[in-house]
Amino acid sequence: MENKDIFYDFSHSTPHEIFPGFIARFRHTEFCTIAYVEIKKNAKLPEHKHPEQQISKVLKGEFLIGIKDADKNDVTIDMKTNESTIAIIPSNVVHYGIALTDCVVMDIFFPRREDFIQKYT
Repeated sequence: MENKDIFYDFSHSTPHEIFPGFIARFRHTEFCTIAYVEIKKNAKLPEHKHPEQQISKVLKGEFLIGIKDADKNDVTIDMKTNESTIAIIPSNVVHYGIALTDCVVMDIFFPRREDFIQKYT
């Protein structure tokens, strides 16, 4: 096993604008995808869902995450996240967001995002 398999510097990844104001750099492992995302203040993450579970951790700034709860007739749950919180978004749950400040967010997807591998590598 080499250091490159254990440690990773996202500054060596190609940046991709995945949504307006969202610049992401990716690392794909055998089992998961990790995204380091720089987000401009007021940039909006449109409503979407995906089959992968997602864990989001704000490293810098504040980001509002909204979840649609299908069990409660799509009632939304909004949560302002910051450096001391994480969001664990289950598979196939509709979610959206807005950057309340300039942000840096790390997202971990399990299993890995095959669509991101095809689109961004």
